[in-house]
Amino acid sequence: METRMERTKRRKKEKRKKFFRRFIVYASIALLFLGLIATEKAIKDLSRENTGKMFFIDLGNGEFNIQLFGKNYNLNYFKEVLNKIYKKVLK
Repeated sequence: METRMERTKRRKKEKRKKFFRRFIVYASIALLFLGLIATEKAIKDLSRENTGKMFFIDLGNGEFNIQLFGKNYNLNYFKEVLNKIYKKVLK
């Protein structure tokens, strides 16, 4: 049996862990997108091509579509993988 103070300490510790896990996941996703934007800008500057976007992410209609250098990729399974990671990491 744990006392009330021990229980509140444990809950606070678990809450902090959850917060930092979420922060790490969201920060890494944000860095990924910022890196893609910076890469696209650098490639456009170096190649001097104005053919549109090289990296384009479309989250419409619940589908995850990515356009890389003019080719479209439909990654519906990626949503399932993200849900599994989200459930496992952020339980």
